[in-house]
Amino acid sequence: MKISRYKLETILADKHLQLQDVPKLAKISSATLSLAINGKRDSTCKTIGKIAEALKVSAKDITID
Repeated sequence: MKISRYKLETILADKHLQLQDVPKLAKISSATLSLAINGKRDSTCKTIGKIAEALKVSAKDITID
């Protein structure tokens, strides 16, 4: 699965958060987030779930179809 940088940044803007807030909220490393949003690595379902849960959105709200 791939995370959509555009969708993620739109959600962050709505919630008045910044991209660097995500790793702390989701309890993932900055490197993991960076690789995922830059398309250098497919994200695991677990990582996507952590990010979605931290932002209180559905996983489909942050992934590319």
